[in-house]
Amino acid sequence: MNRHVANIPVEVIKNCRGVLLDLGSTLLEYENTPYEELVRRSCESAHDYLAKNSPRVPEYDAFCKAFQDLLARMVQRARNEYKEYRFNDITTQLLTSFRIPPAPEIVQGVFEHYYLKITEQVTPYPDALNTLSRFKAAGLSVCIVSNTCFPGKVHRAELARFGLLKHVDATVFSSDLGVRKPHRDIFLAAIKKVGREIDEVVFAGDRQLEDVLGPQMVGIAAVLVRRPHRTYEPGLTSCPEVENIGALPGLLEL
Repeated sequence: MNRHVANIPVEVIKNCRGVLLDLGSTLLEYENTPYEELVRRSCESAHDYLAKNSPRVPEYDAFCKAFQDLLARMVQRARNEYKEYRFNDITTQLLTSFRIPPAPEIVQGVFEHYYLKITEQVTPYPDALNTLSRFKAAGLSVCIVSNTCFPGKVHRAELARFGLLKHVDATVFSSDLGVRKPHRDIFLAAIKKVGREIDEVVFAGDRQLEDVLGPQMVGIAAVLVRRPHRTYEPGLTSCPEVENIGALPGLLEL
C-alpha cells in the first residue's frame, strides 16, 4: 500500500517534464548482503590483491581495522560538510600509513578488488526497468542523482548491465561532482544536465535528508520511496510517499 502524506501540487504534475532519481535503494539494491559482511568480503578481496602485488603487506586484521576506521572518519566528514570523499583517496592514505607506495596501478587494483564484492551482489528492483520505460514513453527526462565514493563510471556500468542506462538521459554522481546530497549544487547540476527548470522536475529517493529535504530546499518537489530497512523520523518531512518506485508514474498521472 502506498502512503500519500502530502500530494504533489497539481501544477507540478501538469508541468512535469523530468524526473530525478536516487540510485541505491531506489533503483538498485546494494545491500543484498548485510553491510558488515559486505565490508569484510571487500576488505578481504583487496587484501588478497595486495598480498599478490605488493612486497609490503600488513596483516589482514590490521589492514581491515585501519580501513574501516579511516572510512568511518571520511563518511562522517562527508556527512557534516556535504563534500564527497573518493575511495581512491582513502586507499592512498591507507597504503601510505602502512608505508606501501601508493602507485596508481596499485591504488586502482585495490579499488577494483574491493568493489568487485559489492557489484557482484547488486540487483535491480523488480519495477525499475518498467518505471524508467514509462517515464521515457511519456517524454520525461530522467537523471540519476546519487551519493557515492566510487567513480560514476562503475555505476553507469551497473545501470547498463541491467538494461536501465538506455532509459536514462543523464547522471550526476557526488564522487564526480565533489559535493553530495543534500548540497544544493548537486540538484542544480542535475537540472542543468537535463535542460529543465526547478518547477518542471520531481525528485524521488529513499532518504529523508538527502532525497526529500535536499531537493525541497532548492524548490524541487520530492517523493519519498519508503524502504523497510530504513529508519524514518516521524514529522521530519512532508511529501508524498510510495513503497516502491513503480508507484511513481501513477502518482505523476502518467
